[in-house]
Amino acid sequence: MLQIIRPAPQTSVVWPGVPLIWDPDNPLAVFSKYPWARHGFNKSLGYRIGMAHYDGDKFKYFSIHSTRCHGAVDVFGSACSACTKATVKVEHLKELAKQSTERLNFRYQSHDQLVQGHQAKNKIIDNKKLVVTYNYSCRFMS
Repeated sequence: MLQIIRPAPQTSVVWPGVPLIWDPDNPLAVFSKYPWARHGFNKSLGYRIGMAHYDGDKFKYFSIHSTRCHGAVDVFGSACSACTKATVKVEHLKELAKQSTERLNFRYQSHDQLVQGHQAKNKIIDNKKLVVTYNYSCRFMS
């Protein structure tokens, strides 16, 4: 007896991930305001960056996937609970990104925070140079 085995119909579709919307008004802000360096540490953030999504030639957002996600959704297209929970971690990073550079370790700062910190340090150095130069020249005038 010959029996034909057919594959079961697919009950899931590939999940593209949850959108990483760092700044809804400026989608490109993710490049300078997101703390990219945090992905280089041994401790996982609980998610990874997926694909970049575009509207024509215009960047819209990156998608993120939980490290516990299996890459599929149900037939209704809803996100798995692991990917949904990853958005809470992104919100926590947004709060950390709003902290002043003096309170946050430089390894966790975004590009913009690092630039602001360097500008502040350079200003302090320039002020110290002026004070030293002023005191040095006054000593010879008297």
